[in-house]
Amino acid sequence: MTMKGKDTATELLDTAQRLVQDRGFNAFSYKDLAEAVGIRTASIHYHFPSKADLGMAMMDRYTGELQQALVAIDEGSGTSKSKLQAFIALYSNTEACGAICLCGSLASDRETLSPELQGAVTSYLEQSEAWIAGALSAGAEAG
Repeated sequence: MTMKGKDTATELLDTAQRLVQDRGFNAFSYKDLAEAVGIRTASIHYHFPSKADLGMAMMDRYTGELQQALVAIDEGSGTSKSKLQAFIALYSNTEACGAICLCGSLASDRETLSPELQGAVTSYLEQSEAWIAGALSAGAEAG
């Protein structure tokens, strides 16, 4: 455990995500991450052998968070309009914190990402689009 009460892998993911959202995936190194967390770069490699592995872990977590948020939105009572507003709020809250969507930041580096990470970003965006399309369709059906 780290001093902040988080396990090291979680703290690395949290910090890496902030760095990606602030700078972009290619604009930080394991050295930058190590300094921000207060550990050695070798310790990062223990948890995430490559930067692509770190990126995939971030996307897996981010996608899981999206899926949980969409389930919560769908389970909440409300109109399609209110559900779409809740979806928009997910990203508005990120922006209000001075950050951009992780996928938006990764998309700007798309051509330099590993094929697996490119696929994870694409999958996230496709899941978002499918949910939005479903909400719009349900709203149209409801009038």
